[in-house]
Amino acid sequence: MRKRNTIVVTIILIMVQLCALAQIRNEYGPFRFVYEGMMNTNNMAEIEFIDTTTKEVISTFNLIDKNPFNHLDYPIINTSNHGNIFNLYDLSNIELKNVGIPGQTFYYLKPYSSSSVIKSATLTTYHTWGIFEDTTLVVKLTAEIREYDSFIALADMFYFLDQKGNVITTLNDFDYNIGEFAVTGQRYFLCAYGGPGPSQLGEFENFGYLAYDMISKELIVQQEFEKKYQAIGVRGYKGLLRVGLIDDEHTEDLIYFDFTKNRKYLRNLHDKVLFSIRETNKDGIIYLNDGGMDTLYFERDFKVEDIR
Repeated sequence: MRKRNTIVVTIILIMVQLCALAQIRNEYGPFRFVYEGMMNTNNMAEIEFIDTTTKEVISTFNLIDKNPFNHLDYPIINTSNHGNIFNLYDLSNIELKNVGIPGQTFYYLKPYSSSSVIKSATLTTYHTWGIFEDTTLVVKLTAEIREYDSFIALADMFYFLDQKGNVITTLNDFDYNIGEFAVTGQRYFLCAYGGPGPSQLGEFENFGYLAYDMISKELIVQQEFEKKYQAIGVRGYKGLLRVGLIDDEHTEDLIYFDFTKNRKYLRNLHDKVLFSIRETNKDGIIYLNDGGMDTLYFERDFKVEDIR
């Protein structure tokens, strides 16, 4: 009898564990992420917006419903093991220019183009996200056309949400391979593009950045770099956005943007300074220097230019 009870208890524990795996929640301040199954980005199904005092759910944002790339009129491949809760579409033998998603432009990785016809193409979607200044959640949705392990084309869309779940704005229709991004003041959005593409095997393209006024959706400034940098990165600070361009000399070309002042600050810094930075604020960067703290002031120690 004791053995039977042990078996029953074991079964109950296994069922509890399976139920726990069915839906996982991960919380960051006012944002709680709900996963279907294992906790990875492709299984994130919903975002809950939390009152940090009462812990009550104020609103929700369902990624499956809000993803325009998940509601397409193409045959769905019935597979449960492609590691993604979103639909996988069959685009085989369809001329790519006929793959229509309203309001979206596909960025084609060379040597492909809109006139390409792929024998065995599929389309699926995935997303990434970022939290900025504890007030703004950015969700990047990407549609990806590929043939087996070869990437063919990408399309991106961004949702910008405040801490209560209100959609501040959306941005889409990019004709670039969008990479890192950041936001400041629930107003200004900066993203990088270029490089070798998602497979890391494609033809290398010049790095560049785009900066938008999120409210008016105006492109404030764009710059592309012919110099063959190794990588480009974007970071956000309180009131500032930064582009970092890494070369092969253990240095990095930095551009800080203060859109409220219409100012950008440029300087090349060595790795030993970059890795010693302790704080970045509206005045400059504070870094550890020979055991003490030192400051590089934007207005004094950087090249200063108007953004536009």
